[in-house]
Amino acid sequence: MKSLEAFINAVMAAVSNCRLYGVDHPYVDDNTRRALQVLDEVLSGRDTLEIMVIDDDLVVNRQPMKKRGPQTENFLKRLKERGISRVEIYRDLDTDELRRFVEYMAGKGRGLEGVKHIRVGVVSVACRGPSEVAEESQTELMEYPEEIKGIFKSMYGRGGLFSEINIRSLEEMVLDFFITLKREVSLLRLLAPVVSYDEYTYTHAVNVAVLSMFQAESLGLSGKMLQDVGVSGLLHDVGKVFIEKEVIQKKGALGDREINQIKLHPLLGAKYLSTIKGITPLAPVVAYEHHIRYDGKGYPSQRAGYRQHPCSQIVAVADYFDALRTVRPYRGAVSVRDTLSIMQKEAGRGLNPFLLDNFIKVILPAMQ
Repeated sequence: MKSLEAFINAVMAAVSNCRLYGVDHPYVDDNTRRALQVLDEVLSGRDTLEIMVIDDDLVVNRQPMKKRGPQTENFLKRLKERGISRVEIYRDLDTDELRRFVEYMAGKGRGLEGVKHIRVGVVSVACRGPSEVAEESQTELMEYPEEIKGIFKSMYGRGGLFSEINIRSLEEMVLDFFITLKREVSLLRLLAPVVSYDEYTYTHAVNVAVLSMFQAESLGLSGKMLQDVGVSGLLHDVGKVFIEKEVIQKKGALGDREINQIKLHPLLGAKYLSTIKGITPLAPVVAYEHHIRYDGKGYPSQRAGYRQHPCSQIVAVADYFDALRTVRPYRGAVSVRDTLSIMQKEAGRGLNPFLLDNFIKVILPAMQ
């Protein structure tokens, strides 16, 4: 990220000088050439530098930019002022093209017509009706249960050993969820349907991630923390990979032995995730705590006075909602309003009353 920040610093220095002294000032040329030199390092191994503006976040090559210096903040502010939410910069960019972009960012010069190696645009769905947007968004998210299934299955190595989960793929997937949430009209249309009993675990993982991020953003979370909530929601049930398939997919009532086996999945998931390098520390915590109730009951059993992490409580609300509204082998789906009514009875018992109240307030308008 250091080379990226150096590139942005040079571009913004050129923009500032262009606005202050005019397009022909030598400082504009100097900083433009410096930015172009750094760009080679930024593009190392890539053909494109992709920059997106999502609310107050700057997302670069599908990764949120966690640390931003003053010039990067100015870059973000300038993009928003110019109404730009997406910039794509391609390899083989030349000095004249980059200078045209600098002038464009400064609100001066010739514009970008004819520039081949820089594209700017606005991520907008204003030209489409709500039903078109919802249909496209749901189609996109319906693809993710299969991707999650592939990621989970890739954990199995030879001889029954487990390999590391692909964190980069998960983080990119969560970013896609966030982008889709931003343009979606109806949250209910967005949630992926369960196509078969066998796919429930993977579809449920996607829905819990989306619902958790939806809640977290409504509470003011953003940036890296919002992404961590999404990844943790996506992986909350990963421990079920270690449970016998016949137990997970059983359509009848579970016996005592099978129930006890199911109750191991939070511990198994947390133990596995705690060994993964580069994963958010929140993921094993949420995996371990998502079946612990607000009143301290649930499983795994805890000492008196134990309290879940707030993000675990957010995921628990999402988990409860999606589990009830989804068709399961042993019962039909429950309507959204009946689901919320049932959940209200768990306020202060199974679920955090403040988070539940907030969830109900924000979910009903989003379900229209």
